Amino acid sequence: TPAPKGGDIVSHAPGTSLRTVRRGEAIFSANGSPVDKTEEGDLVATVCKKQKGNLGGDGKFNNGAAVFDINVGDGRYVNLSNPGTIQHLDQDMKTTAMSQLKILQDQMAGLMAQLGD
Repeated sequence: TPAPKGGDIVSHAPGTSLRTVRRGEAIFSANGSPVDKTEEGDLVATVCKKQKGNLGGDGKFNNGAAVFDINVGDGRYVNLSNPGTIQHLDQDMKTTAMSQLKILQDQMAGLMAQLGD
C-alpha cells in the first residue's frame, strides 16, 4: 500500500480514534496479545472475544471471558485465575503482587459497597 501524501496526514482504521497511550495503559492487539511492554505493578486485563467453540463448562458460549495478570517484574506475571503462577517468584515479586492485589481488593470492596446500597 502506498504511503499517504502530505507530510502530516496519518491514516488509521475507520471507526478508531488516534491517541497516544496514557501512563498506566498498555497496548494490546484485537486478539489480546501485548503490543507494548508493561511496567512492574501494572494490572493487565485481556478480554477474549466470543468465538465459536469457546464454550464454558455449562455448554454455553463464554461471553467475553476476562483474564487478569499482574506484572511483577523481570517479564513475569501473576495470573489471577492460576495460583500456580506464584510458585517461582522471588520475595520482591511476591511483595509487588501482594501490594497490587490489596489495592485491587480495596477498590472492589468500595465499588461493591456502593452497589449494595
